[in-house]
Amino acid sequence: LYVRLDDKENAMFWYTQLAESFSARELLSNAVATYKKILKLAPKNQEAIMQLAILFERQGQKANAKNFYQILAQQKMDLGEHNEASSLFQKACNLEPECSQSFLKLAQHLELQGKVEEAIRCYLQSANLLADQNKTAEAITVTENILRIRPKNKDIIKALFRLLEKVGMTTRAIEYLQSLSM
Repeated sequence: LYVRLDDKENAMFWYTQLAESFSARELLSNAVATYKKILKLAPKNQEAIMQLAILFERQGQKANAKNFYQILAQQKMDLGEHNEASSLFQKACNLEPECSQSFLKLAQHLELQGKVEEAIRCYLQSANLLADQNKTAEAITVTENILRIRPKNKDIIKALFRLLEKVGMTTRAIEYLQSLSM
């Protein structure tokens, strides 16, 4: 009725009450449907997005949960809440550890924050997953991000060389090593 009266504030309040009630009674599909109604009224409602991610995770729908965590992470980034965004991107990676794109998004976010070593590790994870999936061209593109950053950590360089060998870029590995020795 509140929706029909164009009273979004009261409509969202009662939808939230209803969704919480459904969730408490383990009626997860009903809770999901109700939170989606809230998002129709307020597409950037962070609480509804977070609850949808949690509900989808509880239902074992990892791809949907990951999607909502990433949507919320992007919103947090836009608001300058970078630590919270990192945490949400990490949750997305944990849900589907075989998803190279999740690690790539996390790496890009960490690099923007200046957390270079963490970013490189995520770029490595993404590129290795792509190489394992025989997506060599995509793995090379991600690898170029690592080379652009120019890591100095010996363990990271070793992992980078194994990756470069895996994707057939041994010449590039030698060039990189020579540039470091200069």
